[in-house]
Amino acid sequence: MKRTLLLYCLLLTLILPAGCTGGDDLDYPIVDWYPVNVILLVQDKAGNDLLDPNLSDNYFEGATISFQGITHEARRLEEGEYWAAIPTKAYLARMKGFRLVHETLTISDKQEKRWFLVFGEIDGAKDMDEDLVVTWPSGQTDIIHYHCSDHKIEKKKGEWNIDCQRSWKLNSQDAQNPFRLVK
Repeated sequence: MKRTLLLYCLLLTLILPAGCTGGDDLDYPIVDWYPVNVILLVQDKAGNDLLDPNLSDNYFEGATISFQGITHEARRLEEGEYWAAIPTKAYLARMKGFRLVHETLTISDKQEKRWFLVFGEIDGAKDMDEDLVVTWPSGQTDIIHYHCSDHKIEKKKGEWNIDCQRSWKLNSQDAQNPFRLVK
């Protein structure tokens, strides 16, 4: 009995790989749509950073953002916590909430060390048409509209075209992320 079982196992290990292909004949890309973080910089008309927690009237303490029916209160980034995704081979969006960060950002090809609020991560693979409502400590609100649709993976002239339509509005005006708000 043991001998027969051993023989069947040996034959099975030899036959199973013959039925599998290595996938080399598949000509289709695997796509990980990157998650989206909403970044807010807040300054006064003179360019002073209003998110600095050392200011007595900063815009950070008491700020909230509402997204898909859930309100997130702004909090400071914890020690050792990352605000952006750490690159890996495959990455799924993880909602980390609304956080205050003090780091260097690249904005319009210029690097600036700033305080900023970051909200996310929003799943970049989902089609959506959503409003994010930011409520400041004064009670004033700003509405960010995020649109993402038409995820396409198609082959044209032998090359893969991977694209989706993303757009932003700030208070009904076309805008870009990161958002620079003047208060």
